[in-house]
Amino acid sequence: ASNGDGFLVAWQQDDGTGLFDIVSNRFVPGSGWAGETILDEDSNNSAFDLTLTGTVDGYLGTWTQPEPTGDPAVRFPWSKILF
Repeated sequence: ASNGDGFLVAWQQDDGTGLFDIVSNRFVPGSGWAGETILDEDSNNSAFDLTLTGTVDGYLGTWTQPEPTGDPAVRFPWSKILF
């Protein structure tokens, strides 16, 4: 995604335990890559269905994750404003 000042890329990545995190990295022209950041903060469930949107203030990332204490087939939407 682009917000006019740079770019944000994100992907689903195995955390080594069989669960999948949403990882992002931001590119700013003239500065380069900012470094990887894990977007989802739930280390007990995988994250799915990532969408990125560039806004005038940064980026919006949305994804789904299973409900933490109940049925893993039930997925809740999550979002985070980035940068």
